[in-house]
Amino acid sequence: MFNRTVNIDCDIPKALEIHHHRAPTEESIRLWEEMREKAYKAILNTIDIHDNSFNIVAVSFGNDPLLGFDNVLKFKFMLNGKIVSDCLSVNRFEAKDRAETVRLILRKVAEYIAREIMACMLKSGDLGGGEG
Repeated sequence: MFNRTVNIDCDIPKALEIHHHRAPTEESIRLWEEMREKAYKAILNTIDIHDNSFNIVAVSFGNDPLLGFDNVLKFKFMLNGKIVSDCLSVNRFEAKDRAETVRLILRKVAEYIAREIMACMLKSGDLGGGEG
């Protein structure tokens, strides 16, 4: 008979981690679908604001009336190559129309831009005090 054993000198790790990737069960798929449906039902409105200098995407979510009369408005935009995201709490009775909601978003974006300009000015030491 032939000896088929091969002896190799090498370091073999003592602990071996094995990850089992199991297929989702029908119950987990059903729960995932329920959560997805609930999330889509919570979306009230989507707003896209496109300009030459920046793009803003905002999504409005409705809260349960028992928790209060505020809707959650999440928005995301790019400023100086960084993606900035934030949330606003908007009273559903005060924000009567889409234009008012857009004004609220633009006011918040303007605050971010002003903060970014001030941070750059403070970093460079130029506070616009004039010559002297």
